[in-house]
Amino acid sequence: MRKGTETSTARNLKGKRRKSALRKTGQKLSPALHGSTPCSLTEAIDVRERVSAEVALRESEARFRSTFEQAFLGIAHIGFDGRWLRVNQRLCDMLGYSREELLARNFQDLIYPEDVAAGVAAFRRLAQGEQREYAREKRCLAKNGNVVSVSLFAALVRDDRGAPLHISAFLQDITQRKLADEQLQLVKSSIDCSPLAAFWFDAEGRVIYVNDSGCRLVGHNRDELLGMRAHELNPGATPTRWAEEFRTIKTKGPNTITSTLFRKDGTTLPVEITSNYFQWAGHEYCLGFATDLTERVRAQRERDAMQGRLNQAERLESVGRLAGGVAHDFNNLLTVIQMSAQQAIAKAGQALPIDQDLQDILAAAARSAKLTRQLLAFARKQTITPTALDLNESIGNILNVLRPLLGENLELAWYPGGGLWTVLMDPSQVDQILTNLCVNARDAIADVGKVIIETGNQSIDEDFCTGNPGAAPGDYVRVRVTDNGCGMNAETQAHIFEPFFTTKGEGKATGLGLATVYGIVTQNHGFLNVSSTAQQGTTFTLYLPRHLGKAESARVERAIQARRGCETILVVEDEPVILRLLTTVLQRLGYAVLATSTPGDAMRTAREHAGKIHLLLTDVVMPEMNGRDLATNVLSLFPAMKCLFMSGYSADIIAHQGTLAAGISFIQKPFAIGDLANKIRAVLDDDGAC
Repeated sequence: MRKGTETSTARNLKGKRRKSALRKTGQKLSPALHGSTPCSLTEAIDVRERVSAEVALRESEARFRSTFEQAFLGIAHIGFDGRWLRVNQRLCDMLGYSREELLARNFQDLIYPEDVAAGVAAFRRLAQGEQREYAREKRCLAKNGNVVSVSLFAALVRDDRGAPLHISAFLQDITQRKLADEQLQLVKSSIDCSPLAAFWFDAEGRVIYVNDSGCRLVGHNRDELLGMRAHELNPGATPTRWAEEFRTIKTKGPNTITSTLFRKDGTTLPVEITSNYFQWAGHEYCLGFATDLTERVRAQRERDAMQGRLNQAERLESVGRLAGGVAHDFNNLLTVIQMSAQQAIAKAGQALPIDQDLQDILAAAARSAKLTRQLLAFARKQTITPTALDLNESIGNILNVLRPLLGENLELAWYPGGGLWTVLMDPSQVDQILTNLCVNARDAIADVGKVIIETGNQSIDEDFCTGNPGAAPGDYVRVRVTDNGCGMNAETQAHIFEPFFTTKGEGKATGLGLATVYGIVTQNHGFLNVSSTAQQGTTFTLYLPRHLGKAESARVERAIQARRGCETILVVEDEPVILRLLTTVLQRLGYAVLATSTPGDAMRTAREHAGKIHLLLTDVVMPEMNGRDLATNVLSLFPAMKCLFMSGYSADIIAHQGTLAAGISFIQKPFAIGDLANKIRAVLDDDGAC
C-alpha cells in the first residue's frame, strides 16, 4: 500500500472514534459523519469549530438564564411596543404576578397612574436612541393594588450590528427604605416642631441632626453643628464620659441631667438634658432634648435670695428681740454708771487724781450706750420722732462734720438734686446714715480718694422691682454715696448688712455700721442697693419714700439756761439704784420729788398727794402696768400734768415700730444729768407736751 493512502478499514475505524468523541460531548453528529461519505481534513476541522461554538453558546445561554433568574434585582426585557418580552422571578415576586400574567401585560399597566406620562416619555426616548440610559425612583402597582417603590435603571440593548433589540430594565425594591425615609422625615418634622432644642447623636457622639431650636440655643447654624462632637457642645461630655452615658441610657432607659452647653459666642448656658437611646436602620443613636434653664436658674436665685432675705429678716427679728431684752437692762445699768460717775465728779472736784478715772468711766459708758443704740437701730427698735425733711438741707448741715471725719486725704463731693421731694424721718437718723456710710468709705480707701454724695428723685415701677428684690413701686428720694476704694467681692457683699460682720480686723470695728444703715432705711419703709467691684469702688444707693407734706426747716437746738425748777415730779422707776439717783439729782435741781418703785405705789401716792403734780417721769417697761397705761390713770387725777417717758427700750408701748406718737415726750436711757435736766425743763415749759 502506498504511503499517504488509507484503507477503508482504517477510515472506518477513525470515523467510529470521532463519533464516539462527539457522543461523549452530547453534541449531535454532523450529517457528514453519519455516512460513509469521505470528507477532507479541512471539513472535519470546520465541523469541530462549529460544534465547539454551539457548545459555548448553549453554556452562555445557560449562565445567562441562571443569572437572570437568580438576580437580586427584578430584571425585564421590554419590546418596543411596550410589552414584556422576558421577566425574572424576582420581578414577579416583587409585583405579585406570575410570569405568564406579566408577559401578557404592557409595562404601562404597572406604573403608578401619576407616573405614567413621565414613564412613557422616558421609554420613547430610550427606544428612539435619544437617551442612552434612564435612572429614576418610580412607583409601581402590585397585583394586590399596593404601591411598590423601586429604583429603576433602563437602557436600550442593540445587537452586534447595532440594530435595536429591546429595552432592558433593572428594578430594586426600595419600599421599606422609602417607608423608613418617610418615617425619618416624620421624626425630623416632629423634632423640628419641638420648642425644645433637639440634638441627634450617633454612637460615637457626632451630631447627625439638630432642629432650629437647638441651633438658636447654641448660636450655631445647622451646617456648623452637623458632625460636631458632643464634647464640643457639652464640656462634660468627653469621649469616655459619652461612652459611659450612652451605655447607661441603652441599658437603663432615658436619663435626665443638669449640665451646661457652650455657645458660639464663648458663653455657657445652664440646661437640663433628657437623653434616650434608639435604633434606626441597624444603627444606634442617642436623641437629646435640652431645656434652657437660664430663667429657671434666675428664678431660683431670686427664690434663694428671697429665702436668704427671709432668713435674714428672721435673724434680724431674733436679734431685735434679743436687743430689746438686753437694751432695757443694759441701758438701766449704763444709766446707773453714767449718773453715778457724774455725781462723783461733782462731789470730788477736778483737782483730785480720781477725776480722770471717773472721766474714763463716763467715756466707756458713752461708747457702750452708742453701741446699744446702733444695735437697736439695726433691729429697727430705736425710738424715733419722724419729721418732714428736705434731705438736701439736712445733708448740707452735716457736711462740716463729715469732712473732718473723712480726713484730709479724701475729697468729699456733694451734688444735691434739684426740686428734691420731702421725706419723713428722724433727723438724727440722717446723721447716722451719712456718718456710717462715710466711715465705711474712708476705711475702704487706702490712700487718697474721693467720696461723692448725691441726691435725686426717682419714680419706681414694677419693671424696676422685678430686678431689685425688696423694692416696691412708688416715688422715692434717692441718696447715693460712692467711693473709689478697694470695693468688695460678691461673697463679702452677701454679708455686709449682718450684725457684727466686718472685714476690718478684730478690735477695729463693731460690725454694726452698715447694719445700722440697713435698719434705719428699712424702719423708714425704704430699701437700698449696693454695687461694688473689687479694686474699683462701691456705691450705696438708698431709696426713701416720698412724703407729700411740706418740709420743716431744720431746727437749731438752743441751750436751755434754766435747768433748775421748783415743780413737783412723780418719779416711777422699778430699779432701786436708778430711783435713788433720780431722786437725788432732781432734788438738787430744786424739784419736789415723789419717788415710787411700782405703778401701784405711784397711783396710791397720786391719790394721797394734796398738792399739784406737774410732771410724771416714768419708766416704760415695768411690772404690774406699763408707763403708757400708768400715765393715762394718773392724768385722770391730774389733767394738767405733763408726762416724760424714759426707757432703754420702749417695746412699742409708746411707739409704733419705734416711731413716737404725736405729743409723746421721751428720753432714751442712758442719759446724762444735764440732758435729763434740759429735757424736763423743755417738757414743763411746753404748753403742748403731754
